[in-house]
Amino acid sequence: MDIGRVLLRDAQYVWRERSAVLEKDAVVLQPRQSAWQAAVAAVGQPKRKQKQKPRLKTKASKLRAKPKTVLPAEVLPLDGSLSCEAVVVSSAHMHSVKLQDLRSGREFLVDVTTKGKRQMWVDLFSSARGRVNITGSWRRKMQSISAEDGGRIETAAAGIRALTLLDLQQAVEMLIAETTESDMVVLCGCDVESILLGDGSAADFTEIQAVEIAQRLVEENVLIPFCCSCSFVYGPDRVYRVNMDHVASSIEDDDHNEIGGAMTTGDSTFRRDSAMNLMNQDRATIVLTRAEEAEVHSFRQAIAQAANVPVEETIAFSDEYLFSVLRVKNRSFSYAVTKMAHIVEWRRNYDVEAIKWDDVKSQLVSGNMYWYGYDFQNRPILWVRAKLKDWSTMSNRRDVEVRAHVYLLELGCRQFMPPGCTTYTIVTDSAGLGMAQVDIRLMRGLLDVCVANFPDRIGLVHAGPLTRFLKHVTSWLWPFLPVRLRGKVSLMHDCAAELSKYMKSELIPLHMGGAATHNLCADSKSPTAANDALDITYMIDQQKRIMEELKI
Repeated sequence: MDIGRVLLRDAQYVWRERSAVLEKDAVVLQPRQSAWQAAVAAVGQPKRKQKQKPRLKTKASKLRAKPKTVLPAEVLPLDGSLSCEAVVVSSAHMHSVKLQDLRSGREFLVDVTTKGKRQMWVDLFSSARGRVNITGSWRRKMQSISAEDGGRIETAAAGIRALTLLDLQQAVEMLIAETTESDMVVLCGCDVESILLGDGSAADFTEIQAVEIAQRLVEENVLIPFCCSCSFVYGPDRVYRVNMDHVASSIEDDDHNEIGGAMTTGDSTFRRDSAMNLMNQDRATIVLTRAEEAEVHSFRQAIAQAANVPVEETIAFSDEYLFSVLRVKNRSFSYAVTKMAHIVEWRRNYDVEAIKWDDVKSQLVSGNMYWYGYDFQNRPILWVRAKLKDWSTMSNRRDVEVRAHVYLLELGCRQFMPPGCTTYTIVTDSAGLGMAQVDIRLMRGLLDVCVANFPDRIGLVHAGPLTRFLKHVTSWLWPFLPVRLRGKVSLMHDCAAELSKYMKSELIPLHMGGAATHNLCADSKSPTAANDALDITYMIDQQKRIMEELKI
């Protein structure tokens, strides 16, 4: 079945035209046919001529008659080994999908040129992964549960990390987030595992862990089995009801042990002070349990040992932030340690702690970059107005500009993070910008210093209004951005309407289409004027006051 023409990007970042054909268990990307091949296919095979007496051919003619090599077709199997997500590669390739082989890590970038086909690609590979998850894991475990009448599932792989208390809490939150529209929620076993294995989940559950968590939730009466079902496609399955009363109730017993194989509690698994808060589940906050605190402490010691520094030098990183770094999906412990150790060394060499306001005042006093307010996820908002920067002298002050960014980011991470929050939101105004404000060396410096050495800090990036200039800059920067950061970038047409989805309308300033006035100093009158000054003490006190209001 032909599913349209696509552009496949090769290892040299060159787009090649391919024809996508959907077969029984794979998508085949075939090279484009030549004009001669297309003509033969259209006319049909020519009649077979009578055999003639062979003639002698010269060596040159034999070389000319040698057929050209045919490029091999790329086969994308529909066996659940490929993940597929919609991406924007550049302004010229706005309808692309990225496929990644979960076994080898190899990536494919495909631009779907046929109109309306991109979502079909995403659904095609997502359903393939869903079928594998259902048939590969839950079916086998469900049969063993039925045979043992609710017996505990043992972990099959010794190398898989032991489940912790927060894993169960995250699993319950994921179930609640998917089932809040009904008072009596009914789920099949395959639905439970699909939710726990959902793409983008910070819980990072494996298939075996998802099944073990599901059985644990059954034992804790969070999931109540009440009947069985049978499907022609998937076979027998259990049907569960989510016990909302049990989930919402407060837990009195705080005594617990880690789940390595025998975690026991009085009446329930969840602690009062670290259980999920249904009233605040829309906030991106982290509350650590005792087990997680111990895990973070070990992580902190490993970082200090790898960087060859005292543990006290890691105090710049909060426990919640280190926990978020450690629990990024598909990130190993050793990689996280190496990553953070390099950042500790960079902070010492760059002398981050020594950067003062007087050192960077010249780059920020115009109010081109400042902290003001919080979004719906309690993330502090960094507002960027590049047009107010002095671009006439920027080429001579690139290093100071980079240090100014480091100063503000450090200020936000150390002083403006509410309890449990580890990320911030960036809103940048692109109105009135042109090629005169493009400094390639400065952009590379900001990426190398600010993005690389403040990992997992960016929650969202909003840029707008969308202009040809913004499209050009985005297409140039896109290949240099980390993969996880690309999915957090939002290009806005209507800035006020888009921002109102993520923050209160009262926070949206005049220059972004709102009605708010961001006072940057005590006597500020008009934030749109070019001569506005930033009083750093006033800004810090104002942001801290707003943060205190959030706690109330």
